[in-house]
Amino acid sequence: MSEQLNINAKGTEILEEIEELESIVEMNKKLSRLKLNPDFQDVIVDGYIGTLSKQLFLDLTRPLIISGIPHDEVYAKLDAIRHLKYELGLDEDTGIIGVIEHNSIRAQDRIDDLRQEIGKING
Repeated sequence: MSEQLNINAKGTEILEEIEELESIVEMNKKLSRLKLNPDFQDVIVDGYIGTLSKQLFLDLTRPLIISGIPHDEVYAKLDAIRHLKYELGLDEDTGIIGVIEHNSIRAQDRIDDLRQEIGKING
């Protein structure tokens, strides 16, 4: 009887972990849909990442006399853009996937492993 309770508890733990992992996979699916949204493209990709980063770079390369924003502020804003691109996987130049997609792939692999483990438990 005790062994059966342990098996049931293990199965419950696995199902709970699968549920958490599926939310990570779902987040990536939502991001994929969001990337296709024209408003997202206009506001985030073209506007925030594209236009703003170009403006910041131009400001950074201007002579100090006419520079509008302090350099540390420019660097902070460029760093924020870099982190957003890295998180969302918006850096097509490098071919590196974003954190969300990477986590989704790892989560899906773990889900597959856990489902095999459930199959063994259910025998």
